[in-house]
Amino acid sequence: MNRYIFFNSSCENFGYKCKSLAALRIDESEADGPLAKILKVLKHIHCTFFKEDLDDRDVREVLSSLRSEILSGCVIVLSRALRRDLPTLKKIAKKLGASCLNKLEPNVTHVVSNNVGTRESRWALKEKKFLVHSRWIEDANFFWQKQPEEYFSIEENN
Repeated sequence: MNRYIFFNSSCENFGYKCKSLAALRIDESEADGPLAKILKVLKHIHCTFFKEDLDDRDVREVLSSLRSEILSGCVIVLSRALRRDLPTLKKIAKKLGASCLNKLEPNVTHVVSNNVGTRESRWALKEKKFLVHSRWIEDANFFWQKQPEEYFSIEENN
C-alpha cells in the first residue's frame, strides 16, 4: 500500500508537495478512498481464506492466488522505452496473472509505455490495442484490482 498522507507532518517527512487531508479539513471518500479500497481487499482475502478447511491453508497461497487473477487474460508487451523499470513492471504484471511477451503479436491486448512515440505504442494505436501508461500496472498492484484502461490511456495528442 502506498503511504497514506493525512497529517501535514507526513507531507513534510516524505517530501510530498501537496496539502494533507488534515490541512484541507477533509477525509477520504468513505466508498472510494485508499483505506476503503484496501479494506475491500482485506475482506475478500478473509472470506477466501475461511471458505475452506483450515487444516492446511496458508494465507500466502490465498494472497498469491487472488493476486494472480487481477490481470488474468491480459497479454502485455512492455515498451523498450521503459527499460529502466522493465524488470520490475514485468515481475509485477506476471504476479498479477498477465502474460508478458517480448514481441508484438496479434494476441497482445495491452501495450504499456510512457509515451506515444515508441514503435510499440504506434503499433498499439494502429492495431486498436490498449495503450496504457505504466501506472496502470502499478495501480492494479496497489488496489488489487484491474484498473479501467481509459484512466491510463496514452493518446497521440499527449
